[in-house]
Amino acid sequence: MGTVTRKRDGEKLYSVDVQCEGGRVAKVKISGEFFAYPEGLIDTMEGALVGVPLETVPVAQAIAGALFYLQGTLVGIRASELVADIVEAGKEP
Repeated sequence: MGTVTRKRDGEKLYSVDVQCEGGRVAKVKISGEFFAYPEGLIDTMEGALVGVPLETVPVAQAIAGALFYLQGTLVGIRASELVADIVEAGKEP
């Protein structure tokens, strides 16, 4: 399982743990000091990512889909940077 932990300027600390099998996300955990609305948004994102190819566009589509489905909002992190860090964490040995 690969892990990326970040705190960019003006953002909150967060961490993503990603396990891949066969080039696809098998398990992902997103945690940190940021806020996600509504409750359950992060769980929905994590579920939407399972089975997705570990590539920027499919990961971005899964995140965007969860945000749209729940009319969700992330406060303290940007979805685009979260996508990049998920892909990076998944490529770690």
